[in-house]
Amino acid sequence: MRRARSIRRLWVAAIVAVAIGLSASAEAESGSSKSLSAIADDFYWVQQDRAIRPNFSPQSNAAWVKKLKKLEYRLARVKKAKLGPEARITYRMLQRDLKQAREYVTKGHIQRDINGSASPLHVIADSADGSMYKTVNDWKWAIKTLKNSQPFMKSYIANLEAGIRSGNLQTREAIQSSISSLEILTSASKTKNPFRKLEAAMARSLKGKKQLPAMRKELRAVIEDNVLPSHRQLKSFLKNSYLPKAGKLGRSRSNYLYAMKQHLGPGHDSPEAIHKWGRAEVRRLHRELEKTARKMNPKAKTLASFMNGFNRRKSNSYRDARDFIGSSKKEIARARELARAKIPIPRSSIDVKSVAPHQEATVAAQYYPNGPGKGVMELNTGKLLKGQRRSDLATLITHEVYAGHHLAAMYAQKQTHLPLYRSEAARTAFDEGWGLYTEQLRDEQKAFTPEERVGYLVNHLWRAARLVVDTGLHTGTMTPSQARRYFQKSTFVTPDTARSEISRYIDWPGQALAYYVGKRQFLDIRKRVVKMLGKKFDERKFHAKLLSLGSIPTHELKIAMTSWAKRRGAQLDSKKKVVRNLRRRAPSRTRQRKRTQRQIPNRWRTRGRFGTASRTRGAAARAKAR
Repeated sequence: MRRARSIRRLWVAAIVAVAIGLSASAEAESGSSKSLSAIADDFYWVQQDRAIRPNFSPQSNAAWVKKLKKLEYRLARVKKAKLGPEARITYRMLQRDLKQAREYVTKGHIQRDINGSASPLHVIADSADGSMYKTVNDWKWAIKTLKNSQPFMKSYIANLEAGIRSGNLQTREAIQSSISSLEILTSASKTKNPFRKLEAAMARSLKGKKQLPAMRKELRAVIEDNVLPSHRQLKSFLKNSYLPKAGKLGRSRSNYLYAMKQHLGPGHDSPEAIHKWGRAEVRRLHRELEKTARKMNPKAKTLASFMNGFNRRKSNSYRDARDFIGSSKKEIARARELARAKIPIPRSSIDVKSVAPHQEATVAAQYYPNGPGKGVMELNTGKLLKGQRRSDLATLITHEVYAGHHLAAMYAQKQTHLPLYRSEAARTAFDEGWGLYTEQLRDEQKAFTPEERVGYLVNHLWRAARLVVDTGLHTGTMTPSQARRYFQKSTFVTPDTARSEISRYIDWPGQALAYYVGKRQFLDIRKRVVKMLGKKFDERKFHAKLLSLGSIPTHELKIAMTSWAKRRGAQLDSKKKVVRNLRRRAPSRTRQRKRTQRQIPNRWRTRGRFGTASRTRGAAARAKAR
């Protein structure tokens, strides 16, 4: 899973912008393209600024909508006819994103935006990653961000209260998940609460600096007097005021369709069609898994009994967090070499560490870029470690690192001709669809061991089962307990893992659909391009071009790749024609040799060991003299 909303996105974007000299819009462009790039970057930065230090007060929301309308006005004045193909993609994306950002406020979606997995609740907590801060200025920035906790929480609570008054309510399950996250964020634990770990991180990074004592004191005061009390206030409000009035899961179809559009883009199938497709895919994958199981153990009575024994193997579990992280680093090196056969690999590095304690209940693993040529892979080495299997590791690393999210992020960073709005974009269907597509690419390479292929198929089962439970939960046709039972039975996971997964799908409606829906789009695009190019299809060039577009909506990807295939086909045909014409003009070696022989007098020719050979005038004269 690629992390979508995080304070790191602004932090990393700032680093990337400095590294490339803010050259995102510096290519040779028309006036219209330059104007468009400026609008795109302005939108990107104001969005990130609001995400990192948000204020949900009525005045702030009104000012935000006004900014968006100004950007929409500027965009409407851009002469679309003068834009190139890349710029037109940016134009259409901006049109949709500006409208969606405006409607998030004006249509009231902001009033129910709270859950325990991905919501504004985590904004301040995301700044509590001490590994991001290395210098005195870094820590000053962190303290300034933490000071925003109290005013933000005050506006956030007022915003949620407005939702209660208007009947625009989040579900009871999502509120309970939010309270669980806040229990950790307000705890006294120095190992689980990320806020309480900051002081030790500051001491390590500023060791020997004269500013350390004063800054340490300031940080402690901000956390104790501002951050923790404001989070306790939100927790108390949710428990006492919101929870008794919370909405019922699956009641609001319009909210679910809005979430689906966010993650899948426009023109997606109905929830009912996706639900039906998901059930069919689960049955198909069960048959495929049964074939693999029979090859491994012909005596297995049923698939369920095989999987029960397979998951109970001691050799299939990790001894501890260190074992899990160490094994992951080895698999990354292996996956990199396999990916190289399918796509050129740019130079980069990847750090592997544990997920933050406050996310241990809902996040199994996640990836995010962390600067130019760098990425971070986070693994759940806490609550969910017992459910982690060695047989899943190859699939996990393929999806998250090579050739999945990390490689896609590194390609996006290389596109310095694009505005940051494009190169730093995170579109769920593209990102997660690409991750799942790369898993299938590795299976096509036959690069899984039998045990790893079981893991690959089970992980595909997870994504197919998500189509069923996500649509079932949010259309009211499945209760959480029914969804847990279906998911556990379909994917052979532990009850704790099933509970954690269902909690995430309740928190984040529509997001879980993007994996399978996105993969289908990538396969459809590849099939179309292969049909267009035939024998001229080059898989490595196809994937390189695809990732060079950045994370864009899949319907835009289809248009762009179809256009690329037409151009490439024409270029290759033209090149072939030129080569053919050159060959026609150039005499063959046989004809050239005969012509040369005709020009040499017979007396200068001699019969050698290998037939008739021509000699130079001097050589013939010397032979005659001898």
